[in-house]
Amino acid sequence: MIERVVLLADESARYRIGGLPQVDRLLRLLEECFRAGSARPEVVLFWRDRPLARRGISILQPIEQSGGTLPAPPGNGRTLVLSTDLVLSRGALADLLSAASEERPFAILGPEAFPAAWTALAETRKQRRTGGSSWIVRGPAAIGAVERALFRSLGKPTDGVVSRLLNRPVSRRLSRLLVRLGVTPNQVSVSVFLLIVASLWVVALGDFVIGMLLFQLASIVDGCDGEIARVSFQESRIGAWLDTAVDFAGNLALPLALGIGLSRQPLLAADLRSAYLLEGGLTAVGIGLALLGLSRFVRGGTHAGSFKEIGSGAVDRWELPAGLRAVLQALVHLLRRDSFAFWFAVWAVLGHPEWILHAMAAGVALHFPVIAWWWWQMARSPAAVRAPDRP
Repeated sequence: MIERVVLLADESARYRIGGLPQVDRLLRLLEECFRAGSARPEVVLFWRDRPLARRGISILQPIEQSGGTLPAPPGNGRTLVLSTDLVLSRGALADLLSAASEERPFAILGPEAFPAAWTALAETRKQRRTGGSSWIVRGPAAIGAVERALFRSLGKPTDGVVSRLLNRPVSRRLSRLLVRLGVTPNQVSVSVFLLIVASLWVVALGDFVIGMLLFQLASIVDGCDGEIARVSFQESRIGAWLDTAVDFAGNLALPLALGIGLSRQPLLAADLRSAYLLEGGLTAVGIGLALLGLSRFVRGGTHAGSFKEIGSGAVDRWELPAGLRAVLQALVHLLRRDSFAFWFAVWAVLGHPEWILHAMAAGVALHFPVIAWWWWQMARSPAAVRAPDRP
């Protein structure tokens, strides 16, 4: 059991990576790692010489020491030795502590290693090994490369092909810039909403190319709020709700805007104008009903912030035949915003905006038989369809 954590602090404590000084980042990682534990370890911020100026550290309130030697930890337990030149991705500290391998970018020492001076503790970490979730900042010149690697680690397993190849590479670069400017995740969500409003307005006026390119841009920027929140420890319930609400509003209003824009085309027959308006309105209503029907069974039907989980996680909750599960999982990836926003922009550029509305209408139509089957299965045997909530 780890009784104490020693943070070896030197000039690297002042390095700002992902919007946070390194000493702040490590303290927040410790808070994240030991949050679930009943007994938190003592934290000692052990400075190489005199303490450097620092601000805003209020999570763990570590004991500070500069120079001299450290005694054995209370209770003669083990000591975790970290240093402020170590950068870890979110969740990596807990994973590395639980791993069987001894090749870690930190040291775990017994009471026999104390008392110890700063330099002696630094020697215990000379052969540190890093990997895909940990990096060493070897001087100010390495900050940029390490920060890029940290942002690359923020991708999600549920990211589709378009997100991995296009959206994430762009959003990560944008997120790095926004973090340096002090932009918050909620501010990004509001910006995405404004982009979507502008996109829908332009589409409704009949300029489908500019409108759908703006919608694709909103899809890219939409990844920034989550990236900034994770890298700078700014997650919040309000932020998750806001991100969900923006996604929901955009997806719901897009077919309406398309129907209006298509109906405004010159030299269009009156019955076709009415058909586009009707198709747009019914598709929007269908999207709302489909999401309502699906969310009824996500987190007990009361978790309002689970819109994204409806798409990426709901299929995993069903006990379905393997073939049907594979088809539905493929459809889920095609129906994610990163995929459909990209293809919608391509179709608009090719001069076929009506394909976008027809595709949305067809997607909604395909959802209803699945939802009806699901409700029927729930009526027969709820336990056979609905799996327990994930932790």
